Amino acid sequence: MRLILASLLVWLGTPDVPAQVDLVRTYTEQDGLHNSDVSDVAQGPDGRMWFLTPTGISIYDGTAWETSDLARGGPLRAGFRFRLDDRGGGWAVDAFGAVHVLDEDGWTRRSESFLG
Repeated sequence: MRLILASLLVWLGTPDVPAQVDLVRTYTEQDGLHNSDVSDVAQGPDGRMWFLTPTGISIYDGTAWETSDLARGGPLRAGFRFRLDDRGGGWAVDAFGAVHVLDEDGWTRRSESFLG
């Protein structure tokens, strides 16, 4: 009986604790995203978020957007995967398996398709 009474007192004495709320924000072209069709996302060592889209890469620092047009030597518009290294350079693999590297000079295609 004491166990039931103790459990009841603990249960009644516990304040209401709200559930965790995840903040979700959807970004579009109107916000500064290069294109709303995002194929991959990466976070740089400086905390900025990089979004790979069919028409370019958008970089968001939490307040402002930067864009990089893929037509200037970047991966094919069918960008597939994108990652950043510790120095802030980017690596993209297009839908055909070719590897592209982003550094301070822009995009360089490092290999042909490795898919065959």
